Amino acid sequence: MMKSITLLICLLFITTIGRSQEFNLLNTSPGENTEIQEDEWEPIELQDEAMDWREKSVGIFFMPIPLNISTLDFEFPSFSGDLPIPDKIFSVGLGASFNFDFNASGSGFGNITYLAVIFGTSESGLEAYDIFSAIKYDIKLGALSKFELSPLLGIGNLSFRSTDLKQNLGNSFYLSGGVRLTWLAAPRLFVGADIQSTPFIFDAQGLLGTEGVKVVENEAATDVKIKYDLPIQVNLSLRYNIF
Repeated sequence: MMKSITLLICLLFITTIGRSQEFNLLNTSPGENTEIQEDEWEPIELQDEAMDWREKSVGIFFMPIPLNISTLDFEFPSFSGDLPIPDKIFSVGLGASFNFDFNASGSGFGNITYLAVIFGTSESGLEAYDIFSAIKYDIKLGALSKFELSPLLGIGNLSFRSTDLKQNLGNSFYLSGGVRLTWLAAPRLFVGADIQSTPFIFDAQGLLGTEGVKVVENEAATDVKIKYDLPIQVNLSLRYNIF
């Protein structure tokens, strides 16, 4: 009697295991293993956020308050003096923005380049052309964040043109640094805000076209320094991944 009961229990146990395995197989695709499927499972949200964070983009560049020059500081052989700027010289700047991340992850080093035309006010009769390229370091603000912070430092070239005389006054290289904040607004679409130092001009006389020109008391300036109302400027960009 005991042997019959033991045999019956074994048969029930084997039947239960068989049905359980059949149920698991019905919930998996052919060739899939349930344990492997559980090990490789990943939240859908994480997969979406990781999508295409490497930026290789082009876009529109906007400078709302560029080159807010307040004073020109001239030095002559016998004296020095400041020339205050009573009116605003430049209004806004427009151009193209380029962004390239070096690493496949999108984090780490990359390049920022922009080309812009800076329009002058009607009173100044000037316009400027700005080319800037910088090395940046992208830092994602959290694994699931749509924001990225990028310290940057680069060199640009600035040139001034007289719209009244229709001729170039001069140009100079400059140094600028700052930080870029990037927002992934939509897949492949980026919105950026750059907070940069105002340009540190290497050759202000060459930029203004005053080198060797006798402007005051028959003397030519030996040096010129450009001073700004604010030490920083904010630039905006809307960029789209093209790769």
